Parts: sequence; structure tokens; C-alpha cells
Amino acid sequence: MKSASFHLTVHEAYRADGRSLTVFLRALKEAGLITSGGRGRHAPHMQPVDAARITIALLATDKPARAVDRLERFGKLTFQSSESKGPFPVALGIEEGATFEEVLTNLFTSDLDTDDVFKNSPYVEVQENARSATIEFSNGNGKCGAVFKDTNRTKEQKSQDRGELFGIRQSRGLASAELMKLYVPFYCERRDGKPWEEIEEKMEARSKSSSAGPIKRQEIAKSTEPDKQ
Repeated sequence: MKSASFHLTVHEAYRADGRSLTVFLRALKEAGLITSGGRGRHAPHMQPVDAARITIALLATDKPARAVDRLERFGKLTFQSSESKGPFPVALGIEEGATFEEVLTNLFTSDLDTDDVFKNSPYVEVQENARSATIEFSNGNGKCGAVFKDTNRTKEQKSQDRGELFGIRQSRGLASAELMKLYVPFYCERRDGKPWEEIEEKMEARSKSSSAGPIKRQEIAKSTEPDKQ
């Protein structure tokens, strides 16, 4: 999936304001935190880690000017086993020392056919004031969740955090339905061995030639096996 499709997919999946999203992505690219390169045919293919990073940035702040700082801060939050309740999907690699960014990258890299990540309806949330993040899951035993916090703050960070803790608390979250929309293109590319743009174009052509109407992205992921030709 190239950068233009990535931008559109994030916009549609997360319902992020188009202009604001452009500034978010530009800031992360200039900081070397998002895949960047040429345009058109020479545009680079985006990676699951890019999906994880824009997800963290958008959840951690509503101000593009803070995107880099918030991503670097919240992406490094580590799993806190003493405050968490499992079990967790194995594919996510939620274990002692795992960072929030690593776990989200694993989510966008997981296999829809063999892993149980989306079967457990993940809900990802960032608590901006509290400098923490959680990933909740629903399973047959009720809800469970993984907590991520920063346990190695400097004195300056602690002082700044205290100053921003109080007041209106800002928490932003994404349910599995939104995450799935951004996940599907990466999954289909791995499954079919083809660029997302080519896969989507072919499925849209099939949709137009049938009476079933537009095909949703979740349906593309569950559609026919990859072409053998």
C-alpha cells in the first residue's frame, strides 16, 4: 500500500480530518518516523509499523504539532503485568518489556486466518493526561486488558506530567472495527503477494459487474483465495 492509499485508508478508517491528518503524517515523515520517499510509481510501500505509529500519534494528541513528541513518548510505554489481566492473543507478543508500539505493530502484522487477535475484539485506548495506554479484549471469560505505562520518567517528565494531569481528562480509543479497516490492506498484501491498489481495483471491478453492491474491506479479506496465475 503506497502513501496515498495509506492516507486515504487512515482517513476513512479512523474518520480523521483530512487536512489535520496530512499535517500529522508530514510531521512524522520529516522526523523519520513514517516511511517516506518519492511520489507516484516511485512512492514507497507503507509498513505495519507505519500503521502502528500513526495510530499512536492520533490517539495521543489532537494537535499535529505534538505528534512526534507524543509518538516517541507513548510508543515507548511498556507492558505492566501487575496492572493487567490476561490471557492475551499470543500473536501480539504482550509480555514483560514489550512496548505499546511493538504490540500494535504485531496487531497489524498478525494473520487473520491463524491468529486470534480480532476474534477477541481489541479496543485500543490512550489516556493522554495519565500518560498511559490500554488494550482491552473480550473473550469467553469476560473482559481482559493490557496496561502500558512509563516507569522510567525523568524528573523533568514527572514535573511536566503533573502539570498536565489535572483538568479535563483526554482519552481516545479505537474499536476493532476501525482497526480492522486499516489492517485489511496489509493482510491482503501479505496473503496475495500483490500491492493493495491492485487488489482493491480488482475487487471493485468484480463488485461493479455484480448486483451485490460495493464490497467492504472486511469482505475483501474474506473473499476468494489469492490468484494462482
